[in-house]
Amino acid sequence: KMPHNTAFSPDSRWAYVTVQGENTIAVVDVRKGIKTDTIPVGKTPHNVDISSDGRTLYVANNASEDLAIIDVASKRIEGRIPLSAPHYGVDACPGGRYVFVSGVGGKVVNVIDPKRMVRVKTIEVGDGPHGVRCSGDGNRLFVAVSGADDVAVIDTARLRVTQRIHTGRTPFWIAVSGNR
Repeated sequence: KMPHNTAFSPDSRWAYVTVQGENTIAVVDVRKGIKTDTIPVGKTPHNVDISSDGRTLYVANNASEDLAIIDVASKRIEGRIPLSAPHYGVDACPGGRYVFVSGVGGKVVNVIDPKRMVRVKTIEVGDGPHGVRCSGDGNRLFVAVSGADDVAVIDTARLRVTQRIHTGRTPFWIAVSGNR
């Protein structure tokens, strides 16, 4: 059934797990240790993140090449946004202004306005972007760019690359202090 990635609610009570073989999100009550529900999301859900307030899930679907925006309370898809080439990383930036979605099969990061449910821009970062994570204050986005052997740093106000940090061979995931 291929569970792949998990996002936790801000209070850590709920886990939302992408299940690629079923095209769903499994909703897990962490305290009780049981699956309580499933949410159909799209073809081959890959990575998932949750808004800072815990009200919205963002699910990047590899085979349908889109981002499903899901209302957590109703467990319904509120919108779908087409994305660039897949195998996606996704981060709902603290503060809620943007959701960023990379695609390791391409060269860009998709910039999503979650309130309007539209892609507002793509930012070219180089071959193979995957891991994406905003700074805790939401002012910068860090993108692991596998083909360039570096991390691109994006100013989230100007939506452009402002720095590159050489990391060595093939960075893939990234963690940033202050951003769950």
